[in-house]
Parts: sequence; C-alpha cells; structure tokens
Amino acid sequence: MKKLTVYLRTGQRPHPVYHELLENPPTGIKYIGAEKKHYSSNLPITHKIKVDLFDICQKIFLPIIPFTSSADIIHSTNNILLLTNNKWVIDCESASGFFGFKDYKINSKIYRKIVKTILMQKNCTAILPWSEAAKNTIYHLLDDKELMKKVHVIYPAKKIESYKKKNKHHLIFVGRRFFEKGGIYALETMKAINEKYQIKSTVISNPPQEIIEKYSKYGIEFKQPNLKKEEMTKEYDKSTIMLFPTFIDTFGYTTLEAMSHGIPTITTKVFAMTEMVENEKNGITINAPITPYTKENIFDSKKFKSWNNFVKIVTKSPINDEFLNKFIKNTSKLIESKKFYLKLSKNCIKEIKKGKFSIKYRNKKLKKLYENTIA
Repeated sequence: MKKLTVYLRTGQRPHPVYHELLENPPTGIKYIGAEKKHYSSNLPITHKIKVDLFDICQKIFLPIIPFTSSADIIHSTNNILLLTNNKWVIDCESASGFFGFKDYKINSKIYRKIVKTILMQKNCTAILPWSEAAKNTIYHLLDDKELMKKVHVIYPAKKIESYKKKNKHHLIFVGRRFFEKGGIYALETMKAINEKYQIKSTVISNPPQEIIEKYSKYGIEFKQPNLKKEEMTKEYDKSTIMLFPTFIDTFGYTTLEAMSHGIPTITTKVFAMTEMVENEKNGITINAPITPYTKENIFDSKKFKSWNNFVKIVTKSPINDEFLNKFIKNTSKLIESKKFYLKLSKNCIKEIKKGKFSIKYRNKKLKKLYENTIA
C-alpha cells in the first residue's frame, strides 16, 4: 500500500517533539519537508533576519502564511495558521499561540473571528492540542461547538531512552527561562539537600553569573541550555530526581524526557503539568505560588498587564518559604524512601512505554486522523 505523505511544516530547528515524530512515524506515513536540526544548531544570518522580520510582522498580523505542497496532507506546527488549498491539520500547545501570544489580539473580537474563520475551513480537518489544558484554551478563546468537533488531543510521545539503576541520588533542573521556570527554587532545594545528604546536582539553564557563583559551592554543576541529545542523555543517565518548579510551562517536555529515563519529577500544578505528572504515582505536584494563567489557562492580562511585567514580578519576588519547604520535604521523601522512589520511577517508564505518552498510543491516534483527512 502506498504511504501517505505528510508535509511536516516546522521551523529550521524543530522542537524535540517533532524529532520524535520524524524518528518514530506512524506506520504507513511518510513525513517530508521537516528539518532535523537540533536547538543547538547555528543558523545562517539570512534565516535570523527572516525570523526577526516575521516577529516584527507579528506585532500587527496573526501568524498566518500562504503555503502549498504536493503532499497528501500538511501538518502545521508552532501555531502557524495556513492559507492553502491543501488538506491540513495543525497542532498547538495553547490556542494563545494562534494569536502570537499577544494579549491585545487574544482579547480582540476581530482577531478571534479571523482565527476562527481560518480554522473552520473545510480543508482544515483537525486541530491537535498537546493536552487537555490546551484543548480548554481553544474552547474558551474560540467558543464554537462546530469548531470543537475538529479538536483532538494528541499528546507528544517519547520512546524509552534508558533505565539505568543508580547507586546514588543526583538532582537535575532543566529550563531555558531560569526565573519563570522556578530555577531559584530548584537551587535552594539543591542547596538544602546538599547540606543534609551531601547529594550533588546539575542545573542546565542560564542564570545570572552571580547566582552561579553563589550556589556552585553546594555541589551544583551549571551547564548552558540547548545541549545536544547525546549530552542530555548523559545528564539524565546520572540523575534520579527532576526538580521542575515551573510557573509558566504549557507542557514541559523536559518532564517527558526525564520520565523516559525513569526519573520522577517534582513540579507544579500549572497548565498541563498534572496531565504528565500524577501526584505520588509517577512524580509529585505542588501548587505554584504564582502563575500567569487564569483558571481557563489564558494569560491573565488584568492581573499582570503584560508578559514582561509578569517576568519582572517573578524575578524580583522574595522566596516563598511555604512553597520551597514543600519542594525540600518531597525531595527528602524520595531520597529517604527507596520503596516510594522506585514506585514512582517504574511508573514513569510504564507511562512512556504503554501509556498516553507512548509512541504506539500517539501513532495510532495520529494515523487515524490523517486517514480521515483524505477520506
């Protein structure tokens, strides 16, 4: 049987989610068009200029581009809406992305109507949010029962990378936006754990130099983000607990990466994090002291005015002792109770191998949607 060709429309350095899709496609599906370069890849200056111009345009226009392909289907990513005669599907981390994450567009009836009109085209056959939380944003922002019939949650998937038994604990934090992802709480937890158990840690992020100097003496090694996959694998192979006290993540793919190595995550109840991490099953979840989202998972512009304002508040806010103590307490619990730790670790592997984040589960749903698109 002839394979269906799907043009995977991505940027030149696709999110790791799409690397997993390209490496483990559904049976009978052939992806074309997508780049396979890693985040760490250097891009030509012409591409950077192109991206800068696109960002400037986003201040006025929606993320919409004309596009055509000889493929059977186009699968658009990065929230990019298409003007095309092809049959196409689109995935998203949040419906806010259809508006370029700009509050004035999200709150505009005109912009909402434009987005809805494009997504309601007959040749746009499916909208694929990464999570139930993301699906909820589509419901609240676009508010259309007919449109919601096109919406199907397709969780990103991850193959089992390795599951090595470790003789000693090692903590890890991964995140490019240090303050917004709760990096300071990860460091304070690592400091407390080092003082109590002499356990070492790794931070893969970009904190200010003064923070690196302050915390390095507590057995914490700092590395710049965007490590290559092989380098990240080495870091996960020596780690046992992921600290991820994020205030902002819509999905938090590093949590899936950790799970694929049998590493439980201690994280927050923000956006879709509780869909990945089930409390005391494959990790631990804690209420965040601050988040930029409303209960509908839309940016709270009334409370924070702008994203930059939220970042400023988070960066300058004093440590929330109650939140920090919960992180330290639960990290200690995982260290002191081998039985509890192994239970969570094994459930991480089980979820990646057979659950909703498995390659098999994703491919089955995705293939069916592709086939329905051309039926």
